[in-house]
Amino acid sequence: MFKWFSRSRGQATPDGDIDCGEPEAEPAVEHQDEDENGRAVVPEFRGLKDPASATETQMLLALSWSKRWHGNHELFNEDIALGVLASCLKGEALRSNQPDREVIRMAVRALRSAGTRNRAYQVRGAFPWMQLRLGPQEDPCRKARSMSGKIISHDQYPSIPLPGCTASECRCWVRSVTTSEKAKGNG
Repeated sequence: MFKWFSRSRGQATPDGDIDCGEPEAEPAVEHQDEDENGRAVVPEFRGLKDPASATETQMLLALSWSKRWHGNHELFNEDIALGVLASCLKGEALRSNQPDREVIRMAVRALRSAGTRNRAYQVRGAFPWMQLRLGPQEDPCRKARSMSGKIISHDQYPSIPLPGCTASECRCWVRSVTTSEKAKGNG
């Protein structure tokens, strides 16, 4: 899909420059799958633990997925959207009049969710259970309402947004739960 996926580091680019690439723990894995509603399923961003350190490749993949999730509309300006996404991942607020606000916001959610998922995978021995929580939203999707509050094993951790989500913007999140917390019923 992108040129730099097929070119290894250190090779010359078509214009003669040396491509130093960007170091990644592991490359992002793009899914072409769609859920039962025809929406794109969020890609995996293996190795990403801190969304603020996402590579340009990972951010472009998140924007590409978010465009497909929102119905394949074109970005106002991809370079500007990439810069705004990078700023948002570092903690800056997204302006209310920002073109493509929904696409950028869902790309931020995808990268943050991937970071949470990858960090949770590291500590799954201490926190083997997960609990889906509804974020602040007026009308969460039916799938999220049915799963809200349920404690599931780490191996069944869902991608956020949930496959089958019908909300225009998913705000669900997942919380880690210990075995003793699950046994007490506090989860």
